[in-house]
Amino acid sequence: MTAHPYSEHTLTLCEEVLCRNITDDGFTAGDSHFNDVWARDALYACWGVLETHPSWVKNTVSTLQDHMRDGQVPLRVGRQNMLNVFLGLPTSHGPVYTNDKNNDVALDPNTLYIITAAKLVEKKPSLQEQYENSVTNALEWLNSHETHQLLREGRYASWDDALKKEGHSIYNNALYVAALRHASQAFEVDLTDEARRVENRLVSVLWNETCFNAWQGREVCDVAGNLLAVYFNVGNRFHHESILSYLEDEQGLRDDTFLKTNYPSYHLTDTYFPFYLLGMHDYHDRGPYWTWITALEHLARSRVNADKAHVSNAERLDEWIQSNEVIPEVLDVDLSPMKRFAYESETGFSWTAGLILAAHH
Repeated sequence: MTAHPYSEHTLTLCEEVLCRNITDDGFTAGDSHFNDVWARDALYACWGVLETHPSWVKNTVSTLQDHMRDGQVPLRVGRQNMLNVFLGLPTSHGPVYTNDKNNDVALDPNTLYIITAAKLVEKKPSLQEQYENSVTNALEWLNSHETHQLLREGRYASWDDALKKEGHSIYNNALYVAALRHASQAFEVDLTDEARRVENRLVSVLWNETCFNAWQGREVCDVAGNLLAVYFNVGNRFHHESILSYLEDEQGLRDDTFLKTNYPSYHLTDTYFPFYLLGMHDYHDRGPYWTWITALEHLARSRVNADKAHVSNAERLDEWIQSNEVIPEVLDVDLSPMKRFAYESETGFSWTAGLILAAHH
């Protein structure tokens, strides 16, 4: 195995962040403006405490289960109108099922719910019956969003929700393969053929001889989606080595700091137009450094024992955290927590804290 890059101090800070951010309803995404239970943030965070605090995982999974609607896991549970939140106006509370820019639904709350519920059941087999029906319903809901044997997503509905992704993406379909496999292992249902079918189709549709395209029609490397494919063993060893080699490319695809969200840039029209007016046009397009991606890179490279770049990136993140005493969401080009006219980075970010801890257990 590769060397462990995180100091005890960083691990302690991550544990403190998750301790602050756990509620009776599960993990909030952050400890300031994103203090709602965002499904994707909370579920990624759960991976870091499965061994140490399974009750925190159960809080999160059970809340999302309780608010499922016809098999759909909510996007978040908490404040319902984020525009009002940023304007300082009151808003109602409850589950939210569509994104805040249009009416499209996110798919990764469902895939991540299945993966996390399965991980929890593997640790606590007595919980299998409690989550079996909801996992089945979540899978059926995902199946209803398949076209041509892959999940099809709508605009502004993925983790990088400033983008007009539309169609078959590597991010959601890598998670889909992982969800099918995890459900098979934890809930005694054979979905291996289904997972293989999706995996093969994904390779045939999105592989570009170097890495997986972000989505059909965009020959751009979505770094998170490709790292998830490596981490969850989607594709084969050749694909994984090619992806990791691409991210280390000597032609400047990776600078001396951390990985960007994507290489090269997306089309100008791919970004939600109001973000240009707010100076946030690069938020999900080669702008700030998302720390969860660096944490994911370490996990992905560790799985295939590729110990070249991941240690240096993760070590740099560890050094930054030790020096600044926070777990940031995004760092701007000057390596300070992003602070712009309309937005400030979370500095107690559950998602990153969870993935850093996941590498330790």
